Amino acid sequence: MLQPLVYADVELVVVAFLRSRLTGLAPVHVRTPSPRTTPFVTVRRSGGTADGLFDRALLDIFVWGSTDEEAKDLAQRCLTEFGSMRGVQGGARVMWVSQFAGLAPAPDASTDHRWTFSVEVAIRGVQQ
Repeated sequence: MLQPLVYADVELVVVAFLRSRLTGLAPVHVRTPSPRTTPFVTVRRSGGTADGLFDRALLDIFVWGSTDEEAKDLAQRCLTEFGSMRGVQGGARVMWVSQFAGLAPAPDASTDHRWTFSVEVAIRGVQQ
């Protein structure tokens, strides 16, 4: 009998990947840090499906900055970095990454500036 597949925690995989790419530029978190100091990036799973071999996770990436330009430039950098994510990352096999929603301003209630975009990250499941 085949064992069910187990999928890596895609939020943690993406956080570790972005941290390695943004060293010295901005911290990357799964949740909004407290206290907040800009700039910073958060990664949140907002949907997707896990079926068959793959977990196709829909992720929202939020990027805060002290200016609109800083937030937008850092968001663009993050989006660009996803182009090199395919392969083994943190023990997970990333099969593909595709842009789901492009860069857009996403003001929040604070005085900080925020931009966002969404990606689909597909990781291959493993048998346990």
